[in-house]
Amino acid sequence: MNDDSKVKVTFVFPDESEQECEADIGDTLLHVIRNNDIPIPCSCGGALSCSTCHVILDKSTFDLLESKGDIATDDEEDLLDFASGRRDTSRLGCQVKISPDMQKVKVIIPK
Repeated sequence: MNDDSKVKVTFVFPDESEQECEADIGDTLLHVIRNNDIPIPCSCGGALSCSTCHVILDKSTFDLLESKGDIATDDEEDLLDFASGRRDTSRLGCQVKISPDMQKVKVIIPK
């Protein structure tokens, strides 16, 4: 597979340990979480009906997504209202698609 079809994603856990993973362009963060056994329940399987795949993006990635028009929908915002530890850069992993410009993104797993 061409190296241009993957990016590096680093998950930062509540204990501040990190796990670097490869992510395929076009996948969602939920797929990356599942494919790498990241300990997040993701209960609805990406159906946008819960907030268990809540993650916190680093500010530069969050700003990049917003600049491209990839912002949380009203439905996502409503679910994020129930997410524990929500921050300004919170998103649901099932709604964030991996793009080539997301190389070395840091994704914080909330407590």
